[in-house]
Amino acid sequence: MKEYGIDIQWTARYQYQQGGSLRIHEHSFYQIIYFIDGNGQFTLDGQGFPIAPGGFFFIKPNVRHGFTTQRAAVNKTLDLKFQIISPELASLVAEIPGPHLDDGQHVRSMLEAIRQEGADKRPHFSTLAALSLLQLLYLLVRSRTELKQQQTAHLPVPAGLNYEPQEAARQVEHLIQAQYGEEITLQAIAAQLGYDRSYLSRVFRSSYDCTFSQYLRRLRIAKARTLLADSGLSLKEIAERTGFKTIYHFNRVFKELAGISPGGWRQKEQGGVRKDIYFEQ
Repeated sequence: MKEYGIDIQWTARYQYQQGGSLRIHEHSFYQIIYFIDGNGQFTLDGQGFPIAPGGFFFIKPNVRHGFTTQRAAVNKTLDLKFQIISPELASLVAEIPGPHLDDGQHVRSMLEAIRQEGADKRPHFSTLAALSLLQLLYLLVRSRTELKQQQTAHLPVPAGLNYEPQEAARQVEHLIQAQYGEEITLQAIAAQLGYDRSYLSRVFRSSYDCTFSQYLRRLRIAKARTLLADSGLSLKEIAERTGFKTIYHFNRVFKELAGISPGGWRQKEQGGVRKDIYFEQ
């Protein structure tokens, strides 16, 4: 993977017990610590930041960091350590700030994909993991660049400016994210937004490269995976929370998309807690 300018060293999922902490320390590599659950305070380069689910920290070499946990809390993390070999990439990521919030869980998905590649070690696993990390780094760089542009731009927005059809697709995606646990149809969303159903179907597929139904199923299974790994809910409760009417339907769709039963997924994921995964081939 060094040909891509990075070298992934190690990844793991950790569960810190009540009151557990990570002492203040530093090291010579880059690190991303993602909080799946928990609360407390994270210290980065002498500054304190609150810990919350979906929060993550981008830690640069030789920057002191650590965290403390609230007494009754249990912190669950995804941890990735890597080196950046390319001077050009190192220069780009130098602008990435430390604290972040993963609103749509896209970062978690990429970190999980890297971890899974390292665990399975199928052909070309290191290349695929490196490409996932590169995508994550460039997304963080782009986010930082766009934020700086917004802070320095003072251009007025013309009245009546409309970003159709991308804006229509984005509104559909937003409602799916908010209502995936309910009975939801494109027809109902079209009526809610005041669009023609066929029009929404076309613009959504054009924007997201999948149909409304495909996106909804993938999202529901992604949310189910999180609950299976991080909660003690029964399969029936998880099915209900993620919008499936029956446990049979949930099992069938989950196995179709994940290649394994929900129970098998839970056993595999929970068995991976505190399992160090190294990327030597």
